Amino acid sequence: MIDATCTRVRAELALDGARRSDLAREHLSSCESCRGESVRLDALIALLARDAELEPSPGLDLRLRQLIRETGPVRPLLRPLLATGLAVASFVALVGGLAVGLTAAGAPDSGLQLAILAVSAYLALSSAATLPLLLYRLSAARNEVQP
Repeated sequence: MIDATCTRVRAELALDGARRSDLAREHLSSCESCRGESVRLDALIALLARDAELEPSPGLDLRLRQLIRETGPVRPLLRPLLATGLAVASFVALVGGLAVGLTAAGAPDSGLQLAILAVSAYLALSSAATLPLLLYRLSAARNEVQP
C-alpha cells in the first residue's frame, strides 16, 4: 500500500535518484514496492545515460551536405539593386528635407551645404558603428557549410 511516505520517497527518487535522504534510505530498506520502483528508475537512468553517448552515423555529414545542395541557395528578401535604389532615394529625401528645414529656419544661403554636411556626418557615424557587424557577418558566412 502506497502511503504519504511512499509518495514522498518516490518523488525524491524521480527528481534526484542518486542522492537519497536518510528518510529515503530507511524507507527503501523496509518497503519492497518502493525498492522495486528505485531499481526501475535506476535502470531507466542508466539506459538514458548510455544512449546519450551515441555518436552520429558516419554518413550523416554527407547526407546533410547533399540535402543542403539539393535545396539550393536561399533567395534574399531584398535584391541588391532594389536595396541600393531605396538607400539612394532615402538619402536624397533626407538631404532634401533637411535642406528645406534649415532654409526655413533661417539659413537660406547655406541650407543645402549644412544639410549635406549633417547627413554625411550621420552616415559616417553609422558606417563606423555598423562596419564591425558587417565584417563579423562576412567572416561568419565564410564558416558556413560549403558544398
